[in-house]
Amino acid sequence: MKNLLITLFFLLPALSGNTQSWSRYGRAYFNAAPSRYWHVGIHGGLPFFWGDFTSTAAGKTYTGYLAGVQAGYRFNSFFGMSLSLEYAANKAGARDYAMDYLMDAGGMTYYIPQPFDTKRYGDLYAAIAMFGAGLHADFNANRIFGKNPAAAKLKLIVSPAVYLQHFRSEIYTRAEDALFAAPRRNKPLSLGLGGSVALRYDFHPAIGVELKGAANWITDNHFDNIVTVGYVAHNALWSMTAGLVWKIHNH
Repeated sequence: MKNLLITLFFLLPALSGNTQSWSRYGRAYFNAAPSRYWHVGIHGGLPFFWGDFTSTAAGKTYTGYLAGVQAGYRFNSFFGMSLSLEYAANKAGARDYAMDYLMDAGGMTYYIPQPFDTKRYGDLYAAIAMFGAGLHADFNANRIFGKNPAAAKLKLIVSPAVYLQHFRSEIYTRAEDALFAAPRRNKPLSLGLGGSVALRYDFHPAIGVELKGAANWITDNHFDNIVTVGYVAHNALWSMTAGLVWKIHNH
C-alpha cells in the first residue's frame, strides 16, 4: 500500500510532462469539458484509528491498510454526489498517560488493581477492522477561483459525508501476540460523520489521479473492543489515500 502511494505521487508530475503529446482532440476536450458526467474510482492508503486505544500509540505508530471504490455523478461544475465502499484494518495501542490502566478478558477497564486476572493497557494492542459505506456531497472548490472550473486539470474537491460502518476488534498481548479479549457484539451498523478533501489532477480527458485526506467521527463507543466507565465518545478514523478516477462522459 505504501508503494501505491509513492508510485502515484511520482506519477502525477511525470504524466503532466507528457501533456505536449496529447492530441488536438484531447486539448479541445479539456477546453470544452462537460460539467455533467458519471465517474468511478479506486483508492488505497493508510487508516488511523482513535478511541480508548489509538493507532498513534505511546512509543509506536501502527500503519495498516485501506482499500475502497467509489462511484458518483456530477450534476454541474460545482456539485456532485457519490457513494463509496471501504475496508480498513490497523492496530491500536495505549496512550502514554494510560499505559498502567488495567483490562480484563471482557475488555472492561479498571484503574486500580483487581482480585481477578487483568493486564496493563501498555501490554496490549487492538486489531481493528472496519467495513463502511459512505454518501458524499462533492463540491468543486475551483468554482470559487475560476470561470471554467470544469476545464481545470487540477481540482480541489471538498466532500462532507455520512457513513454506515461495521467494526470487528480483538485485543492481543504484545509479548506473545495471544488473543486476550475476543470480539464483543458491536453494533451491526453504526453512524459516522465527517468528510474529505481531495486534490485531483486530470492528466487525460477521462482519467485523473487523486490524493485525499479524510476523517470521520465514529459513534460506536466500543469499536475498539474496550469498555470504560462513563460515556466519552472521542472516537475517530483518519485516512490518507491515493487513487484513480475514470470519467464516463455522456457523449
